[in-house]
Amino acid sequence: MFQPNNAEVHNNMGSIFMKQNKIEAAINSIKRALALKPTYAEAYVNLGIALIEKGLFDEAIENCNKAIELDSGYAEAYLNLGNAIIEKGLFDEAIVNYNIAIELDTGYSEAYVSLGNALREKGLLDDSADNYKKALTLKPDIAEAYNNLGAVLIEKGQLDDAIRNIEKALNLWPNSEDVYNNLGFAFVRKGMLEEAIDAYKKALTFRPDFALIHNNLGITYLLSGDFAKGWKEYEWRQIADKYESFPGLGWDGSPLGGRTLLINAEQGVGDEIMYASCLPDVISKGGSYVLECDRRLMPLFSRSFHGITIIRRPDKDEKKDEDMTDIDLNVFNGSLPLYFRPDLSSFPQQKSYLIPDKQKVEIWRERFKELGEGLKVGISWRGGRKADIKRMRSITLEQCAGPFSITEETKKFRFSKIYLMNLQYGDCSEEIQEFKEKTGITVHDWEDADPMKDLDNFAAQIAALDLVVSVDNSTVHIAGALGVPVWALLPFACDWRWMQDFEDTPWYESVRLYRQRSPGEWDGVLERVESDLKEYVSTGVMPGIDEKYSYKKTGKA
Repeated sequence: MFQPNNAEVHNNMGSIFMKQNKIEAAINSIKRALALKPTYAEAYVNLGIALIEKGLFDEAIENCNKAIELDSGYAEAYLNLGNAIIEKGLFDEAIVNYNIAIELDTGYSEAYVSLGNALREKGLLDDSADNYKKALTLKPDIAEAYNNLGAVLIEKGQLDDAIRNIEKALNLWPNSEDVYNNLGFAFVRKGMLEEAIDAYKKALTFRPDFALIHNNLGITYLLSGDFAKGWKEYEWRQIADKYESFPGLGWDGSPLGGRTLLINAEQGVGDEIMYASCLPDVISKGGSYVLECDRRLMPLFSRSFHGITIIRRPDKDEKKDEDMTDIDLNVFNGSLPLYFRPDLSSFPQQKSYLIPDKQKVEIWRERFKELGEGLKVGISWRGGRKADIKRMRSITLEQCAGPFSITEETKKFRFSKIYLMNLQYGDCSEEIQEFKEKTGITVHDWEDADPMKDLDNFAAQIAALDLVVSVDNSTVHIAGALGVPVWALLPFACDWRWMQDFEDTPWYESVRLYRQRSPGEWDGVLERVESDLKEYVSTGVMPGIDEKYSYKKTGKA
């Protein structure tokens, strides 16, 4: 018989509603329980859990704190307080509460999982993995712990162990789109693209509208060279990354008929430059255009693309201050390839499409000339924003010593000397000085050459060079778009735009790709750079592309 005045009954009903994903009904039932019994600590925790599900994190925190006020030894209250706090991005505070929960209950496996999640968010991968393992020692059937441990191991580059743990999660949780998504990502990192595509497709059978997985599937298709499928799935990134809406209708690639198209900027500077290669195609559609871009790119883009109005991309959390009343249509720059690059044959053969400032280029040439006659090479050794991507892409400056140790030998070569120029963003002065003390190699640096502040000047510096040798970062895109020869050093699991196997790329005529042949293997990459550099300085002829690995010569996709 239903007991309307029994607080426990209403609290239990709330728990049942939660399992049925009826969040609003759960909240109402638990609030009834608390109205009947205001000192009901368990109900405050349950209400906190329901409020977290609804995204009301401040209210959840308030209710978990009330539970703790009533019972300071209530481990579950601290766990869920941490879960609410972490949703607000307060990782350190969340970790404090998870640790209290564990102190109160050393066998609390769920708290170890949550602690592992928070530590992973802070980039403390070893500690994160240890806590997932502790949770599994206590309770060997936690699918989330296996899955999240797998995700950490992917970031650590331990791909075989990652796949083993993710597969254990699948055995316990066979209908989970999250687990299949992780499995797909692990396969991508191993270069097993067909297996990755199968995993993502399997994930979508459980949740067909999962934008993140559609986006991951699109990236994998692009990496494999299947642009027709890739660009279509890649459009889901707009939902996955919660792109804001803009004035006007979404453009579908059709002729503009005199209307005005706003091209919205997305992602990083390198992406903006790469997608800008499609702008000449856009202009051919007729109409008027407004291009949004990073403020540092405005001079370069204004000079390079005539007939387009250039506006500044707002900084993060900044509102747009441009008048958009005349905009008829809009499109994100990352969507332009959907209409103009459906396959490899659709890429135009253009040596360059960005125009540097001629006066600035001349200033840089004079600076380089003052150093002496010889080959002028720009180098950059760090790339990537996320910690795991940065670890994969970057090398140390000291690793550059091998390829460039031929500096003193070049007296017998065509070029009397090699001069190295710093193209790495940020203040690298101490690093460069230490490198010189250890190796005797000078990397020339100028304070006014920081791409973080002035990309137009940076582009001019690059345009004055003979060669750029860089890991995968925006420097490669700028140099490639300027038509300067670039030797790009890529990790085994490279970014999708470079595809697999090829030593050249359809995006930039002047870019040559040097790939790791196994994960983490930079020595072989740098040995090939050294060999080709010796050939270049001795003959004056840039080494060509191996026919087997050229997309132009093989037509391979």
